[in-house]
Amino acid sequence: MKIEKKIKPIKFTITTLIILVFIGAVFVSAVAENNPNRKNQIISDETIRDPEFAINTLQDLYRKYNVNEKDITFTTNDMTYYLEGTTLDNDIIVISTKTGKPPEDFKESIDFNMVIYNRNLCTIWANGKDLSYKNLMRQKDILTDAYFKRFGKEIDNRYVGKSDNLKVSEDTKLVAYGFILLPNGVIEEYRGYCDQDLGGYKEAMNKTDKWLSTSDETTSDVKIFQSNQEWAILNTYTDHYTYPPYGDYSTTTKWYWDDVETDKNDDYFMLKSKFSIMPGNQQYDNYWNNNRGYIRHDWKYYEYPGTRDMADAQPYDESGEKTVSITLSGGSVSLTWPTVIPDYEFDEQSDYIKGVAKWKASINPASSTCGGSTLTVKPGSTMHCSQNEARSGDWIGLAYFKSKPKWMNCDGYHYGETYTPGYHGYSNCVKWIDSKYEG
Repeated sequence: MKIEKKIKPIKFTITTLIILVFIGAVFVSAVAENNPNRKNQIISDETIRDPEFAINTLQDLYRKYNVNEKDITFTTNDMTYYLEGTTLDNDIIVISTKTGKPPEDFKESIDFNMVIYNRNLCTIWANGKDLSYKNLMRQKDILTDAYFKRFGKEIDNRYVGKSDNLKVSEDTKLVAYGFILLPNGVIEEYRGYCDQDLGGYKEAMNKTDKWLSTSDETTSDVKIFQSNQEWAILNTYTDHYTYPPYGDYSTTTKWYWDDVETDKNDDYFMLKSKFSIMPGNQQYDNYWNNNRGYIRHDWKYYEYPGTRDMADAQPYDESGEKTVSITLSGGSVSLTWPTVIPDYEFDEQSDYIKGVAKWKASINPASSTCGGSTLTVKPGSTMHCSQNEARSGDWIGLAYFKSKPKWMNCDGYHYGETYTPGYHGYSNCVKWIDSKYEG
């Protein structure tokens, strides 16, 4: 039975805890300070779906946990459409707490994941062997829209960005997802993958734990500012893939815009990507070595109503193992970083008419530093587009990123055999936020 709209929807506030439950009971933290013994109570699915519970508009909840409307913030008029009638169903329950944090004894498992939402801590974290990508993306969109609806006017005039339209190969399984929305509107996302048969699951969890601990360190003292000379970060996105016995690989994309605002007609964007490939020889002690890497930035995948042109893509064609410098500029800003060129070569194959930056890394599998060890390349590209259409206040497509690795077997009995999982990718979209933002 679906809870009807007679329930007063619970409003997202700066201290909201969302617990998503896929099976079993819904864990809820009591919010009343005067009854600390009720902190780790459980409301069963049967209680939530009880029509009497619905008709009384949460009076049972008040009595059961000794709370009132001063402890839980409600709204009757300005609730966004995606929460109306679904606040108390068997998928999600939203309770306002004073800290926005779960109970001390609360532990995650493969059965559910956790979402915490307040002004300084806006996070989704999930890992397990049976994650629902569709459900996670729905909650990410809900959380993002609710955050900008509540705090959009408090963020300096800027673009914000998020990933969309995920594409993974059929032999790949999502086992971890992380999402962090920082107070300045910058989003960090993470996904961890292993084989469909869960080969490499343990390695995927180790990489996941490392990303989460690193994110905790880098976001604990985040500062809000706009740059004067450098590209301003929009969002970052990290993928880790484990493919035993062939190898592992990861990608990180960092999306930027030129926030100096010297051009009244165009806006400038940049995508800096990192592609790392690890051979099975290094990770699993076998004969599989690195062989190829393919990276693409498609700036025209989206039917943009205005003008849009790719401006630059680096590095250009290079060969022989070495390190080169890349500098990409916008209207008034620039960023420089080094990238390794593998033995044999790094072939730039971009198509400026189609707006696609693309590279092919041809790797010598016999090279101990390129074929037999982790290799990381960092190509980047830029685009400029007409400003009026980009600042409509709606989410618009920015670029589509995709990549794939290939490994080769160097065992004498199977020499030349290759494996690739196929392309993985996602798009990135952006939205303009300013003091007039209405959500």
